[in-house]
Formats: sequence, structure tokens, C-alpha cells
Amino acid sequence: MKKGLLWGAAALWAASVNAQTGKELPFQQWALTPPMGWNSWDCYGPTVVEDEVKANADYMAEKLAAYGWEYVVVDIRWFVENDKAGGYNQTNPIYVYDEYGRYTPALNRFPSAAGGVGFKALADYVHNKGLKFGIHLMRGLPKVAAEKKLPVKGTDGITCDMIASNDSACTWLRDNYKVDYSKPGAQEYYNSCFELYASWGVDFVKIDDLSRPYHTAEIGMIRKAIDACGRPIVLSLSPGETPVEKMDHVKGHANMWRTVDDFWDNWSQLNYQFQVCAKWAPYIAPGTWPDADMLPLGKISIRGERGQERWTNFTRDEQYTMMNLWTIFKSPLMFGGDLPQNDAATDSLLTNRDVLYMHHYSAGNRQLSRMDNAIVWAADDPACGDKFVALFNVGGSSFVNTRNALYRSGTISYLTTGHATEVAVDIPEGSRQLALVVTDGGDGYDCDHADWINPVVVMADGTELRLTERKYLRGTCGWGSIGVNKNIEGGRLSINGTAYDNGFAVHANSILLFDLPEGAVRFTAYAGIDNTGSNQGSKSSVEFMVFNEDPTLREETTDTWNGGNVTIKVDPGKQVACSGFIGRASRQQTVLEADIRHAETLYLVVTNGGDGLSYDHADWANPVLVDAAGNETSLTEIAWEPAPVNGWSTPKLNRNNDGNTMMMGGVAYDKGFGVNAPSMLTFKLPAGHEYVAFRSTVGYDDDVKNAPSGATMEFRVFTENPAPDASAPVALDLTALGFAPDQECRVTEMWKGTEMGTFKNADFAPVLREHASGLYRVSAVERAAGATVSLSADGGEKVAGEPFELKISVSGGASEGAYVQVLCDGAVVGTLPLEADGTAVYVCTLYGGDHELKVLYSGTTAVASAASEGLAVKVNGQSEDLTRLQQRLQNLIEEARAIQPETVVGSARTPLAQALEKAASVADVPSKTELEAAIAGLQEAMDAARLSMVDMRALREALTEAERFLETVAPAASRDRLAETVGNCRTVYAGEATTVAEVVEAIGLLKEKISETKKMAAPLPGCCFDMTEFLVNPSFESKTTGWSLTKQTSGWESFDTWNDRPAADGLNFVSIACQHITSLDLHQSVSGLPAGVYSLEASLRNTDGADYLTDQHVYAQAGEETFVSACLAAVGGAGNNDWFTLAVSDIQLPEGGELRIGAASQGQGTGTKGWFQADDFRLYYWGQTADGVQTAKRDGENVIVTVCGGGICIEASSACVLPIYTTNGLRVRTLVLEAGRKRVALSRGLYVINGNVYRVKE
Repeated sequence: MKKGLLWGAAALWAASVNAQTGKELPFQQWALTPPMGWNSWDCYGPTVVEDEVKANADYMAEKLAAYGWEYVVVDIRWFVENDKAGGYNQTNPIYVYDEYGRYTPALNRFPSAAGGVGFKALADYVHNKGLKFGIHLMRGLPKVAAEKKLPVKGTDGITCDMIASNDSACTWLRDNYKVDYSKPGAQEYYNSCFELYASWGVDFVKIDDLSRPYHTAEIGMIRKAIDACGRPIVLSLSPGETPVEKMDHVKGHANMWRTVDDFWDNWSQLNYQFQVCAKWAPYIAPGTWPDADMLPLGKISIRGERGQERWTNFTRDEQYTMMNLWTIFKSPLMFGGDLPQNDAATDSLLTNRDVLYMHHYSAGNRQLSRMDNAIVWAADDPACGDKFVALFNVGGSSFVNTRNALYRSGTISYLTTGHATEVAVDIPEGSRQLALVVTDGGDGYDCDHADWINPVVVMADGTELRLTERKYLRGTCGWGSIGVNKNIEGGRLSINGTAYDNGFAVHANSILLFDLPEGAVRFTAYAGIDNTGSNQGSKSSVEFMVFNEDPTLREETTDTWNGGNVTIKVDPGKQVACSGFIGRASRQQTVLEADIRHAETLYLVVTNGGDGLSYDHADWANPVLVDAAGNETSLTEIAWEPAPVNGWSTPKLNRNNDGNTMMMGGVAYDKGFGVNAPSMLTFKLPAGHEYVAFRSTVGYDDDVKNAPSGATMEFRVFTENPAPDASAPVALDLTALGFAPDQECRVTEMWKGTEMGTFKNADFAPVLREHASGLYRVSAVERAAGATVSLSADGGEKVAGEPFELKISVSGGASEGAYVQVLCDGAVVGTLPLEADGTAVYVCTLYGGDHELKVLYSGTTAVASAASEGLAVKVNGQSEDLTRLQQRLQNLIEEARAIQPETVVGSARTPLAQALEKAASVADVPSKTELEAAIAGLQEAMDAARLSMVDMRALREALTEAERFLETVAPAASRDRLAETVGNCRTVYAGEATTVAEVVEAIGLLKEKISETKKMAAPLPGCCFDMTEFLVNPSFESKTTGWSLTKQTSGWESFDTWNDRPAADGLNFVSIACQHITSLDLHQSVSGLPAGVYSLEASLRNTDGADYLTDQHVYAQAGEETFVSACLAAVGGAGNNDWFTLAVSDIQLPEGGELRIGAASQGQGTGTKGWFQADDFRLYYWGQTADGVQTAKRDGENVIVTVCGGGICIEASSACVLPIYTTNGLRVRTLVLEAGRKRVALSRGLYVINGNVYRVKE
């Protein structure tokens, strides 16, 4: 039905003034106008490479920077070497990260990141173009960092696993764990991340999985981390709509936040933005911007997430509509296309100075009105009192008219938490029917499998009616068949892995239409994407809508031979009354009444019920026109207009469509019209009539009540042409902007600067095509002059960086609806509404030098604008540039002093000390040249020092490993050679002139000599050598390389590595499964090992449960003999994810023999028995004899020892002394225990405690 006119209220205007007072929080001052830039997502998805980023930066610097475009943002997963377009590689991603568990750029995509400099080189490239650099992040910390127990920088012994939680982890990208704010080290982790990003020169971060659901604690940690990093970094939260109830929190923590899910080049999504922007307009404020998402313009999806490579699907009209809405809403502008491929038309949308002025500096932005498809937005120019106006015609759709929707979900996709949303809709009183609609979410119709789970209508008395127990009157499905209590493929309904028994399954585009019983008050459901769609990747995206009428646009054609082959088009959004579905499955007849006040023409339309026109004999019985006094005039007294439309035969007067007496429900009617759908009768009403209503009894005629098919229809009443409007006038009521009645205003079109003429009242009503819009500046032709503006600053000396008050006073001019705009040295720095007494106060912060302050008074619609005289202000101290340079240098000096010289390669120590001395000597010098030189010199020296730290640490660790290893080696020539090498490498480590190349060479030499010694020497009695390095791919980090599978199986099979659940070591594990199993044998053979005694360990699990355990075991084969472990006998942990370590001891390898190792299982040849997963094979050499293998002194018999994260947990029943040994018999710790429980941190390795061997992982 038509909706009334909605005018913006004064309260809404007041809430959305967008004052810039100078009192903004420090981080808000980093984005006082909405950020503008380019983001790689729309065109390159997660696969952008360095050259593509540089090409877009080059284009922006050359063509767009002069207009305020400044950010170049690298979007998602820049740290993955092998990501893919059209979704994410979540099967075997290769992550790149540093020793503290922080992602770093993939070198195969960003080669300038080599040498550990991260994005610094690329950021420098962007900065040298006069632009700013940004990156995308995911909330949380890398799972791999937790699994490897990497340390948290800035903490003493806290590792990433201690602060990680899988609770509320991202549902659509499995890279990260949540950072648990309640754990010690959580804030330090985020601090270390932003310290790293600041060192790279990052100016902007977009962080996903923060807006919906809203993660208050992590947002708070991120805000603190940014504020502590010493660099202004603009923070953007996404994706999905940020909850309005979190508004105070988000405005105090972020510069911009998303209001919708990912936005693409689709009219349905653009149409949805209008209601979203109207809701968020009151919260626009400097430094804190609601974000309508990116601009999918130009060439997009080159390797993108949604759809094929293409030029934007938006028509030219739609492109202007998007830009007009985004700019008057003051959304951040992030261009999504590939800039170097822009054409002149696309660039023209980005370089209009008048439009961008409005975007930057307008105030009071609000939706002014909405009537049907006509939407009006307005804003104020605080400099001169002009009004900005955007007019939109949002009519036109290929499937439904959305303007009367009771509910719209917005886009539901894989990004949506749980892939679904709760639907709860109040049903308006008197509603007869309910329509459930699913449309495409904006990326095409592939895999748009949608479920309405547990759809229920709630009655006034509280009873609930399951819709699945009622027959829908009309149902359509874009692909396949509608599923009732089953998915669209015939299986069980399932959303995000949860199965459901009750609901409807459809495919976009779809409508399900139901009769509503009297007294229905509410509809509820859980609406989402079925797993049959979401499991096919990121293609599924839909929107769910609820209506209390059939909203589908109709295009129906009459019978070729008996109806004239005429097509009618019907837009249900224009109807003033509708019967709803009439048919034998619903009801035969109803009374239809419509408001026809001031109507000139009456259109009586009947459409078919969705099943064609057969037997759709429809009666308009006793059609009357009713005046205000209740007097009735039969419409049969007015002849219908020529060329009536009728689906079959011709329409009949006072007879049914077959020429017989009109009969409905056994009741005969003498007056009326007999038609067949599709039908349209048009009546010209008498000029000056006083009719207020039309009423008729409508329904299908008794002639067809026993017809073999059909007899379904909908009766509709229109007072305007029912066809969808290709264009329509959109009127602007100037009085709603505050102009006086009959006040003349000049209207200027803003994109081309065309003068449209002068207008008053509602005379300005340009005709706009569907989906088109116009953007205008409105100025009063005449306003009263006489206003004056004065300003004064607080007395006393002005000091750089210290705020002072600028007091503003306007006399002779009105205050209501007026602004003052503050300029400093010609640039806009503040906008304030005038107080009722004509005053305003701006808090001004300036830096050293001479400045001029000036204030512009906007005036009002009746009073002319005015400007103050310039106020000269002298500020003592350094300029802003010098102040920031000095602060940056001081920060660098503190960082450099914290570097321990012994951790830096010798050749970098002296340059670092010299650069530090030089920096300290000029830290207080007011010379930009000297400060910049000192910063550059110290940064270069620090970078060189830090780059060497990784290699120096590796050498230190290699020396420690070699020295410990020497303690386990029996006398031999190879041992002597290793000892000599250790001494030489110690000299390299300590050398003042040692280079990084020499350090790397020493590391390689140590590893080589250790490996040589392991093969040529023997361990001391009771000691062993770890020979795992001679296995190929022992932890399956390189897929199944080096492993073979011998099997006797049939049916389907799976043999691959996975990382969808915890591995025993590293990221991956191998999974083996076949449909019918007789035997499985995963194995590899190792040659070149010394003869003697070995032991083998590996981790096994069976995630399918105890019922599927057979004799899965680890084995080793040496010569003719096979050595077998115990069998896997249990499952455990959530999802049966626990690993069990199985061991084989006393493996006798003969001289020159080959050692075969593996894991095997026997099945029964049927069912699925024998599935298993394996990981983390480890091989140990005990020498020529078995004496002393895995033995150690037994102490502390009254203790229980278990391995826990990063060490062991000991529970003592009484006080005791407990020594801890290595497997070679060396005592590493002696614990003095009291009764109770104690955790002991140990580095990775094998330990003998209380006579048992325990393995501690990282």
C-alpha cells in the first residue's frame, strides 16, 4: 500500500549537526573528515600483490590526491603465500609470521618485505607519493602462533596459547583465535602488533570480525594498543552492521564502523542502503563515521570475491545514486575498482570539488522525507547557509517492490555470524496474507540456498501456528523445488552445521505466500543459508524479506486467441487496495475497499495466482463508489474506458465472464463485472466528485469452482497507472528546508554546475528515471544583511600544542539553525552550531608560528551570511612538523637504547652506537633538516641491527644445541670436529666485525657437523640422539611428501593432510580413510643410518570414536624383523581430538640396513572401520647396544606428573625432592616440592621424571 510522507524532525536535525568543536578525542582528530582512499578487496580479493598496490598508488597520486584521496589499503590475508580468488584457501594456507606470532607479508607477493622489514618499504613508497598506507587485519591472534606456543613480546614467559580462546572465534575465516582480554599478556599482544605496524609506517587499519558480533573487549584492547604505539593510525571496524546500542562505545574507540555487510554492485543492496543510512545519520560526527562500505566502481573482481571480472554492474544512473547517497551521508569513500583502468566517466565521480566539499564539510545531514519511491536527503553548508539536497527515485525492481516491506534482513552471507539471522516481525492489524521473500544478495544466484527455519505465526492469544503445517497459496523457487522440512536437495535442513527438523527451503528468487488467520500479530523464524549452499564456498548471499501482501512485480499476458495477446505490467507498490490471494485453497470471496479521495481515474486489476490464466473467472460484484455521507453510486453506471484487457474472451457487464449470472458461494449478483485474469478495467471518475471510497465483493465465480485447474487470482485497485514507472517527478518542498512560503531560491545542479532556475514552495520537482537521482545546491535569492561576527582568543601566551579557547559572537543575525565555520590559515578546522545567545566557543590547538584565525557565519534562510576579520595569533614553540619530528626522534632514541648490543651482529653494533650518539646530540635542535637526517640515520641503523637479531638468535640457539649435544656424545673424531666448530662459531658470535653472512654460514656449519656426528659417533650410555631430521616430512607440513600408502581397500578413499582441527605438531596432520578397508599402511624408508638400537614415537588418533578403533599402531621394520607398538585403544577430548603417543623401543638396525617406519591398521573389509590420523613421527638412536635405553634414577615416588602447555604439572601427595633429567642422564632441575600442585615451565624436549619419559612441546 502507499505510505505517507515522512518528514525529518527537528530533533533528528539537532542530533546530526556534526559539530567539530576542537574538543574531539585525540584519535578522532586523525579523521576529522571522512577518510577517502583505495582498497584492494573489490578487485583482488585476498590475492593482491605489491606491483598492483603500487600501480594504484601511482594513479591516486597523479589523478586523485589533489581532491583529498589519500589512503592506499592492502586488504585481507596479505600474510598467506598461497591464497586464492573467489573464496579463501582454508585447506592448506601457508602463513607468514614472526617469532612473536604476528603476521608479516608473504614475500612471494610483497618482495620488498624481504629482510624482515615487513610493509615498511611499501609504506615508504606510498608515503613518498604524498599518500597514506593501510592494511587489513583479522581480530585475534594466529592459531599457528598458539599451537606453536610462540612468546608474547613484552611479557615474561607468556606464550600465545595462554591468551588464546576458541570461544567466539571468527565463523567465516579460521585463521585466528580470540584474544582473551582477561588473561595476562592479552593487552601486550595487541600492543606488540601495533608497535610493529607503527614501525612499518601504517596509517590505517581495517579490522574484520569486530562489528557484528560486536567484540567490546578486543576493541578496547585495540584502541589502547593504537594509542600506545606512538603513531596516528585510523581504525575501521567491519563487517556487518554495528549494533546501535553500542554507539557510545564505538564512537569512543573507532574512527569508522560498518553499517552493512559487504556491499557489491547490485541494485537490491543499494536500495537497502537508504533505510540503513537514514537510521545512522544522527550519529555522524567528526572523527567517527558510519561506513556504508566500499564503492564497487570501475573494473572490479579481477581476482575478486564475488563474481567474474567485470566493469561495475551499476548503470550510470545507479553510480550517481550511490555517490550522491554516500557523499550526503558523509560515509568514508573507499574506491574498490582497479584505478589504472578507470575511464574519464568514473574519475569524474571522484573529482568533483563541489560534491567533495559537501562530503567533507556539510552539517545536519539527514533524510528529509520519503514518499513511496521518492526520497529526499538534505544537509547544510555551515559557511554560507545554503542547503544541499539529494533527490532519489528508488522505484524499479526485477522481482519485488521493496518499499512496503515489513522486514528486510540486509545481505546474509558467509560473513554473517552463523550464516543466519533471527526474524521477528509485528503483523499489522487487518493483514490478510503473509509473504516470505528471498532475493539474491548481490553476487548472482549461484548457491543461494535459503532456509526459513521454524516459521511461526503468533496469534493475539499467544498460540503459535507452524507455517509448515499450512499449505502455501503460492510458491516460487529460483532453482530446484521448494523443500518442506527438508533442504532444497532433499536432505536435512542445516545452517552452519546445525540441523533442523522444521522449515522451508528455497532458492533465490523465491516467494511463499500464506493466508493469515484473523488475529495474527507476529511472525518469527530463523532465516539463513543452508549448508548445501554455504559448503560450496563464498558464493551464497541472499536477503530475506517479509510482507503482508504479495510484493512481486507482475507481467502477465492474455490468451493469444481469446484475449487479444495483450501484456499488462503491475507494480503492487502503487495499489491502494488488494484482496490478497483468492483461490480454492484459500477463500472464494472477500469484500475489498479502497480509499479513492481525489482520484481522477480508477483501475480495477485482476492478476492470476501464479499458475497461469486457466479458469481464472473473476467477479467484481456490487462495485460502488461511496461518498462521505455513506451514499453509494454503482460503478456499473460509468462505462469503462476503451480497450479493456481481459485474459480470455471479453469482460462482461452485470454477467460473469461466460455471460451467465454472477454467482459466488451460491449468491447471485445483479450488478458487477465478469472478467478473467489478467484483466484491467479503467474508469474515468466524474470531475470534482466527492467519493471517498470504492467497495466491491470480489472472488472467483461459481462457474469454475469445480474446474480442473486454476481459479486463483488477486484483485487490485489503483488510482494511478499500475505499470511500474520508468520515471517520475521527485518534489522538493523548500519550506521543509526552512525557507519561507513563496521565498524564491536558486537551485544549482552540483555535478555539472548547471543553473536549474529559481523556485519556491514545492515547484522544484525534476523528473527522474528509476534508480536515478539528482544532487543540488539551494540558495536563497534574497536574504537580509546586517549580521556581524567577532572573535577573540584567551589572553596570555600561546604555547605550541596547548589548547586555548576561541570565543565567537554573532550580532544582528539569527541563531536557530545557524552555524559558524572556523578557518585557520585558510583551512577549515571547525564547525559549530550557534548557541541561542549568538555565541560559540571553539577549542583551538596550534603549533609554533604566526597564524590567522577567521570565522564564517552561515546565516539562515532569511539572514545573509557574514565573515569576521582575521585574528592574528602568535604561538611560541616549534611548528607542528618540528614537534612531531622531535617526538619521533625521541621515541626512536628510546627504542635504540633498549637494544642489547650482544644480541646484534658485530658489524651493526658500531653504526648503531654512532647513529644513537648523533641522534641524541640533535634531539632538541629546531632544525627540520637535521632532525630528519638523524631520524633516517638512526632508523637505518636500527633496522640493520634488528634484521641481524634473528640470525644472531638462531646462532645462539644453534650453539646451545651443539654444546648440549656434545655432552651426550662418546669420544670420536667427529665429536672433536664438532667441538672445534663450536669454538670457531663462538668467535663468530662475539666478533665485533662479524657480518650477517658469516653468522648464517656458521649456523649452517653447526647443523652440518651435528648431523655428521650423529651418523659417525655414538651416544654415551643412557643417552640418545634425536634422528628425526633424517626422516622426510615427519610432521606432514609438506603434505604427504616422502610417505607412501599401501592399502587393500575399495570404494571412495581419502589420503591427504588437513588442518581443520589441532595437529600434534605444527599445523598439519595426515588423515587416511576408505569406504571398505582390509588393510592400510602409511610408511617411508630411511637409509644411511648407523647400525644400532632405535626407538620410534608417533601420534595417532581416531576422530570417529571408539567404535571405529581396530589395531591402529606404529611400527618399524629393520632387516627381517618388525617392531610394533601397542594399539591405539582410546579416543578423547572434544570431537575426539586428543592425540595419543605410541612408541616402539629396542629396534635393532643391522649394519647397512634400511629402516622402514610407519603406522598401520587392519579393517574388516566392510563399513568404515580403520580410519585414522597420524602426526609427529620422531626417531631416536641409542647406540650399538640397548643398555640404558630410557632409564633414569627413580626419585619422588609420591608424585603424579602430566604434560601441560609449555611444561609439566606435578601433583605431590607430600613434601619431596624431585630431580628432572634429560634422556641422556643429565640433571637439569631439582625441585623441592610441598604437598600440592605445581606447574614447571620446560623448553621443548624429552625429560625423564620419576622413571618415566615425558615429551614437552613448544
